[in-house]
Amino acid sequence: MIIRKISKPTYLNHIYRFYTTTNNGTISLVSDVNNNNNNENNNSNNNDEDIEKSKSNILFDGTKAFIKNKLDPDLYKKPTNFKNLTYEGVIYQNSSNTVKEKEKRLEIIKDRIQNNPTQEKVYKKFYSEVINKEQDEEFRIEIAKRSTNQIYDEVTLEPPTNPQVYLEELLKDLRINQQFLFTEEEQVKLDKVHRDCLFEKDKIQEINKQFKGRFEKARDLYLMGDLDECIKKFEECENHGMSNIFLGNIYFNDLKYQNYSKAIEHFKLAARSNISVAYGMIGEMYLKGISVEANEEIARIYFIVAANLGLKSSTEQLIYMLINGVGGPIDTEKAIFYSKKLSEKGNLGAIVNLGGLLYDSDLEFTKSLWLYASRMGDANAQFLLGRHYYTRDNPDYNSSFLLWTESAKNSHPESQFYLGIMYDMGFIAKRSPEIALELFEQSAKQGNTSAAFLYGKALLNGDNIEQNEQMGWYWIEKAAEGGDQIAIDFINDQQTNYQEDSEDK
Repeated sequence: MIIRKISKPTYLNHIYRFYTTTNNGTISLVSDVNNNNNNENNNSNNNDEDIEKSKSNILFDGTKAFIKNKLDPDLYKKPTNFKNLTYEGVIYQNSSNTVKEKEKRLEIIKDRIQNNPTQEKVYKKFYSEVINKEQDEEFRIEIAKRSTNQIYDEVTLEPPTNPQVYLEELLKDLRINQQFLFTEEEQVKLDKVHRDCLFEKDKIQEINKQFKGRFEKARDLYLMGDLDECIKKFEECENHGMSNIFLGNIYFNDLKYQNYSKAIEHFKLAARSNISVAYGMIGEMYLKGISVEANEEIARIYFIVAANLGLKSSTEQLIYMLINGVGGPIDTEKAIFYSKKLSEKGNLGAIVNLGGLLYDSDLEFTKSLWLYASRMGDANAQFLLGRHYYTRDNPDYNSSFLLWTESAKNSHPESQFYLGIMYDMGFIAKRSPEIALELFEQSAKQGNTSAAFLYGKALLNGDNIEQNEQMGWYWIEKAAEGGDQIAIDFINDQQTNYQEDSEDK
């Protein structure tokens, strides 16, 4: 097995995924490779040498690529030594891995604990490690199935057994070299609003210790609603980070005390204590021009700092700006980097967004991300994955129907519209104009102009629904106002026909 690095997408300079060339020449993720070397004993030493030699060629982010160790099948077949404890027959590998087999193994563990209570922790830890390895294997098998050689993917909406482990496995092969993410000019701007303005760590700790008691009293007054007194107490805590956050919040949000100039002043003082929400609020004020002249470029810098400190709202705002070129050029690399940061925390919106950013360069990875989010109940992921299967060269309408049905239940307007089309045409589902119109109505009420036109036209003509010309024209005009060209053309044609009829009379 020779490890190599695939050529990177043209627009990504520092983002790679690691692949391996297997013996039959196919390419797959490092974590997806099925370790078949157990049947190749004669070549095992050479393979190990090849791996070690090739590691030096894929240095990344200052470290060598991580290669997951093979599972030792003998662990399950021979007496197992675990922390100097040897015993036989505890757990055996089973390819079917049925619930019954798992329960049987758990019973064996319980028996061992009952017979030897002093070793309970050891037995439980061993069993836990075995289960984790089995979950890894289940994940590997599932990902391996999602191959470009398949005509149709296997789509399930059952949530993963261990979502966090599943997600970690999914994301670990997307590696981004942060060292080259920012240009020298960008780094200077970041340092100007962040590092150059920070108090020393020791000073922050000293201030926090000095004003701990006063801050807690002021916070209690704030929670009781006594803003007059709490403001006085907070202002006594000079340079105290969280005190300035509270003051900034009061001056920004409270109608009685609202003073945006004071708000940004306190947020800037709080930022010196390296508090993420302070940077986020300053970025918001520069973005909207609140108390300061609007400046999207400065706002973007502050959002970067807040995102680097882990503030979710600023990270989401930053991703939007990076994708749409707000406050600077479009920057897909940074958008991917910050989308991954949010994705690692289980943010489904970020996972869906990350898939969209990588759609053109790594479709299989995108599908895996969208499938994970779909299984976790994200309606937007279900819609996007369904649309992919519906529009690809070799359509998979069954998967589209499954995904859009679930997404429509979660009130996704586009899914409701496309699912309505499938029912109207009798596509996969049994034809039902009535169900289609229900879906069109639901979608139209959420702003889908195409659904509004079809629903309005059905009402106008009384097609599979009680005729109501007034409501029919209402929805058709609503679609036209929303920019639906078919609705606009329909109205124009009706007006032309009316004029021609009038002239004939």
